[in-house]
Amino acid sequence: MSLIDKIAYPLFGKWAWKNKEYYYRLQKRLRGAHIALPFDRYVSNAIFYSIIVGCLGAVLGYGVANYVLAVSATTIAGVHVYEILLRVLIMSCLGLIFGQIIYRIILWYPSAVTNIRKTGINVDLPNAVSFMYALSKGGMNLIDIFKSLSEHADIYGEAAKEITVIVKDIEFFGHDLQTALRNISGTTPSEKFRDFAEGLISVIAAGGSVATYFSTKSHQYQSEATQEQKTFLEMLGMIGEMYVTALVAGPLFLIVTVVVMSMMGSEQTLLLNIIIYAVIPFASLGFIVLLDTMSKSISGRVFYTTTKELKVFEKARIEGGERERGLFKAIKWHIRTEKLKDFLRNPFKLFYEEPKRTLYLSVPIALTYFFIKAYPYLQALTFHLAMPTWTIASKGMLDNCIVFAVLISLTPFAIFYEIRERRVKKIEEAMPDFLRGLASSQEVGMTLTRAIKMVMTSNLGVLSSEVRRIWREIEWGSPVRDAFIRFENRVKTGFVARTVTLITKASEVSGNIKDVLSIAATDAQVTRTMKDERKMNMFMYVIVVYISFGVFLLIVYVLAATFLPLMPSSGAEMGGGGMGMGGGGIDVDLYTRLFFHAALIQGFFSGLIAGHMGEGHVFSGIKHALIMITITFLVFTVFI
Repeated sequence: MSLIDKIAYPLFGKWAWKNKEYYYRLQKRLRGAHIALPFDRYVSNAIFYSIIVGCLGAVLGYGVANYVLAVSATTIAGVHVYEILLRVLIMSCLGLIFGQIIYRIILWYPSAVTNIRKTGINVDLPNAVSFMYALSKGGMNLIDIFKSLSEHADIYGEAAKEITVIVKDIEFFGHDLQTALRNISGTTPSEKFRDFAEGLISVIAAGGSVATYFSTKSHQYQSEATQEQKTFLEMLGMIGEMYVTALVAGPLFLIVTVVVMSMMGSEQTLLLNIIIYAVIPFASLGFIVLLDTMSKSISGRVFYTTTKELKVFEKARIEGGERERGLFKAIKWHIRTEKLKDFLRNPFKLFYEEPKRTLYLSVPIALTYFFIKAYPYLQALTFHLAMPTWTIASKGMLDNCIVFAVLISLTPFAIFYEIRERRVKKIEEAMPDFLRGLASSQEVGMTLTRAIKMVMTSNLGVLSSEVRRIWREIEWGSPVRDAFIRFENRVKTGFVARTVTLITKASEVSGNIKDVLSIAATDAQVTRTMKDERKMNMFMYVIVVYISFGVFLLIVYVLAATFLPLMPSSGAEMGGGGMGMGGGGIDVDLYTRLFFHAALIQGFFSGLIAGHMGEGHVFSGIKHALIMITITFLVFTVFI
């Protein structure tokens, strides 16, 4: 027990237990969320935290009450009873509000986790069932299939975690398989998994074929996944239209309205700043989070590792003579020199394998460039009060430095990320043909090793080099399993990880895995078809985002280049003409700079959202963001 548990449980645990019927739903949600806490301890912690936050709210209420009394001192001066009542009222209200909010959030948290797990289970279940179907065709019994799947929860996600509960129920609590399935059926948050478990119970009780059941469910879930993706794409399209309407057209309308109000003599720079620096970025971030939540498990690249380092003897002391010590030193030196030689032979290899490594170089370079170029302006801002911040911002002294720093820091990452993504995409596109080739070779009696050698001669595009590398490792004495695992670690995608895991586990059970390869090929083909369908459907919305940004940029350019220069004189003339529109004009440079910032911020986030919608990952939007930022920079520096 933690320190909070030791304090809270003795105080509130008995009360929570007495009211266990009230918290019945919470108990189910805790089990569904896999939160390993008894409900009474969880409720005790919630009450304890809510009391602490409520006390902080009361302290804040005391400060608010003092402020209210200071403002209204002329009306209630000398009436101490009212002051005491007011303090008590405000402190009590804020304390109760803050405490209730924290209490409700803590009790709601398991529901949120349960809903997230439910979505994850529904998305991961088709792949998990295909895995179980493949192993059942290889002759593995059901409990061993479950154990094997539970060992790969990093690949098969929440569905594998539910299977892990079944395995623990059998191994730790001594339940039989049907009882364990009934238990998970009562606690799982996914109705789809519950239906799967109850159907499996019926098959086992009737003595039916488990492999046939898995086959039926695999085809059913693949068909449902295709239909669900169509629904998802329709919803994604609706989200895209909402974004264009709410966060492109909406801010643009507000900006034009503010400019018109300024022309009428009402200075609204504060409102303009709120729109540009708060509304657009934070609302765009909200859309990105929404997209990420919706498409979390449907697309995007997740890295998996199926190998583990053995660190049992990591700290073991090595004893030996001088000869052995010298030998170990020589081996370490050889490993280091080989890594250095490999890096010198292909210095970009590190960036191809992991594009994020470019940021370790590009970000320091960008920051160095920024501080060198912007130092005079930063010095003026810091030490010379005669030069106001808004004057510097309005003249754009720092804008160019910021834009170029962003381009320097993100461009290398975008380049290497796109190179890697295109290569990975070509590998994934060739995987169904590779698997079908292996299955065809095994149908004529070839071993898996000979089948790989045979398929190596066919044209698989980018995948051909990887297949040749797999064969070369096998030829040099590496086990087939290890060669495939190293292939997975080079490509590092969830799609390839599932395929490699399926092949390696099936090859451990039987030497003839043609049925497993056929299943893997079908699964790979369905996955590729779904990705292609998403790309085709979402490409139009990427174009829509570009067009909407182009309209945004065109309008703010017209405002800055054509409309703003006329506003001071127009305002003066209208004011002098007795129209009631007072005006000495506005600061044209300031408004131009604000429009420039609005276009830059809008372009950056529009690019991220376009990439996320089109390809399923926010990193894919960096190239679009850089393109839009560059276009904005050129328009405002060349044409204004």
